[in-house]
Amino acid sequence: MLSHLFADSRLIRWLFASSWWRSALALLVLLGILIYLGLLYIDAIAIDNQRRIENYRQRVGGSTAAQLWALSVQQRDSKLFVLHDRSWVNQSDLFMLLSQQEETVQPAGITPEQRQQLLEALRQSDLFRPPEVLDFATPFVLTPILVVGRRWELPDSDDPLDQQQQVLRWHQGVEFVESLSGGGILIQELVRLNLLTSFVESSQRWLSLDDEQELVRVANTLARIEPPRQAIVRAIQIEMLVALNAFGDLWGDNGFGDLWGDNGDTKPWLPFCFDLKCFLDRSVEWSLDPFDQDKIDLISEPPPFYAPITSVMTLGYAGVLSRVHAVDSGLLAIRAAFDAMIAKKRGQEWQPPEGMVRIVSSDGTVRIRATEGPEGTDIYLPR
Repeated sequence: MLSHLFADSRLIRWLFASSWWRSALALLVLLGILIYLGLLYIDAIAIDNQRRIENYRQRVGGSTAAQLWALSVQQRDSKLFVLHDRSWVNQSDLFMLLSQQEETVQPAGITPEQRQQLLEALRQSDLFRPPEVLDFATPFVLTPILVVGRRWELPDSDDPLDQQQQVLRWHQGVEFVESLSGGGILIQELVRLNLLTSFVESSQRWLSLDDEQELVRVANTLARIEPPRQAIVRAIQIEMLVALNAFGDLWGDNGFGDLWGDNGDTKPWLPFCFDLKCFLDRSVEWSLDPFDQDKIDLISEPPPFYAPITSVMTLGYAGVLSRVHAVDSGLLAIRAAFDAMIAKKRGQEWQPPEGMVRIVSSDGTVRIRATEGPEGTDIYLPR
């Protein structure tokens, strides 16, 4: 037995006497240490991701997208238009008829009777309630609302309207847009923005109304519109929670936890924690202040190669935010313009509120603009 041990010890000495084997063994040991440290680093990233997600949920006020959406509807300013249920839209024969007519080369406007019928159905519908579950598969009623909203102010050749009827049509259109597309998530806000742009621009026609009470009514309707800038911030944050939930769904219910599962098995999705970290660094941080130019520039850059999911979830937000900024500035300016015209009718001096400026040209032309508004959002007052 001693001879066998002696022989084995000589074999071991012979193996380790070779420099090649010693180098190989040292390399294997080093590789094992690096793998272990790498796994510990991945584990630390995964745990930090979870901490940041929980912190984000606390900052925006909701643990899920559906919860945040419901909270935003519950806390909606009572002075704004009331949000109504949208499920009846797909069941409305009139909606379907008007949607089909829009496919013609030159769609006609909606008749007063049709508008009144739509408004009555809208006002009789239930109040809007966000869905209990919100994800990328949640269906939304968008196309009929967009189609009818675009046709709302088109002229009806068979029934021309006088100015008073045109003003009424505008009031009804704003209520239609705000009640059926307001208070929503990102895709709904984009639909509302598309329609709201037209109604904000057309409201300038009513600055020349002679009746002070009519001016006041238009101003009151404008005041009930949710500012696009405020709405898009909420919509983006809801969208971020939907995306974070999608990250969790992709890699199971264990989510963004420790390196080791309940059975001691390494979670197969852990390399994607760097993808999630990239999403948190870029999109989630930006959503807390979407109009910060530095953050806009960051999310506009292509994500790194190791973030394929972030690449899929990254949209061209820069163009959207630019348009939101323009419409929001235009809304603020037109509100101030109506206040100025009402004050003029009453023989009162009007001073622009904070954030607005009154510009008088050399020819006496007066225009109002938001101090941070982009070019082209000035509102000219009638002489």
